[in-house]
Amino acid sequence: MHSQQEQGGHEPEVNYDTWMLNLRFVLITLVFIATGIEPVMERFGLLGGLHAWIFIFHMPLFAYVTGYFSRNTLLGRSGLKVIVSIAVQYIIFQTLYSSLDVLFFHVPGQKHSFFIPYLMLWFLVAHIGWRCLVRLMCALGIKHPVAVSLCLGVAAGYLGTDGSWLSFSRMFVFLPFFAAGYAVHPAKLLAFISGKGRIIQAGISLIVLAAVPALMWHGTPDWLYGKFTYAEMGSFGPAAAMIRLGCYVLQIWASLAVLALIPRRQSILTSLGSRTLYVFLLHGLFVRSAISLGLYDFVQHTGDVVILAAVILIMTVALSLPQTRQMTKWFIEPELDSLYRLGYRLTIRRHRPRMLKKL
Repeated sequence: MHSQQEQGGHEPEVNYDTWMLNLRFVLITLVFIATGIEPVMERFGLLGGLHAWIFIFHMPLFAYVTGYFSRNTLLGRSGLKVIVSIAVQYIIFQTLYSSLDVLFFHVPGQKHSFFIPYLMLWFLVAHIGWRCLVRLMCALGIKHPVAVSLCLGVAAGYLGTDGSWLSFSRMFVFLPFFAAGYAVHPAKLLAFISGKGRIIQAGISLIVLAAVPALMWHGTPDWLYGKFTYAEMGSFGPAAAMIRLGCYVLQIWASLAVLALIPRRQSILTSLGSRTLYVFLLHGLFVRSAISLGLYDFVQHTGDVVILAAVILIMTVALSLPQTRQMTKWFIEPELDSLYRLGYRLTIRRHRPRMLKKL
């Protein structure tokens, strides 16, 4: 006998973890592409449009999928362990990238401080902030964390501070998407992107891509990056809040359109998507090294861009392989059990006198 779903002509049941892992690999590939084409965007006008198009949805979706996979590790002691692990990763890679920048990379305008994350490492600091903020919302019993996060994302732009300090601006701008990943199950998104909706959303994605040049003309990319406060972008008053809300609508719209294109069946993408952390933390080393070695000087023609794209795709796959994890896990995901045990013992010793007094 056929299942009721098959008889009714509905799509087969979706394994949401598989879908989200597929999405994660596609997103990390786009992250690598966006980083990899930055050094030559001025030579090829279309690459600027591609870069802006990627930024419309890739960070919102990355925050969403990160929130989704935090569902089982956000609260309790396990949640604290994850926060500590991310903090250790940040300290390791902030030290590594900053040291290499001083010695070799020499990124213009780059400040070297643990309070100013090095380029893409802002995501690690923001991830810690997202987890802490959503934990706080759960502790306070807030029933609508996404709505509260939207309000915080809009309000944060008015604060008179450097938006890059501890990724403060991006932390709040993309908080609603992380909160949505935690609170809104992907099953609820299927109503917008299944059946005919999937075709419509795919068409919307192409429309958004075609509209990118107009968005760039009006300075929209600065708003999509989430890096700057309103004052830093020269916007003030209620108009700034309206622009931020408009960007949220655009990002949600484009994100749903792209999500409709993500395969939902298990494949090689699923396996590769389980190791995107390694691509994220290591890909900058290759891009910055290529810049320092002058390799981008050879990218002068359209054919060279195609070769660059192929190299980026190959590198993304290579960094996602289990062999890469085996070779680099010792410093990307260091064993911290002894540190946790030490912290637990120190906590017990610190509070033991109080406990004895109570007894």
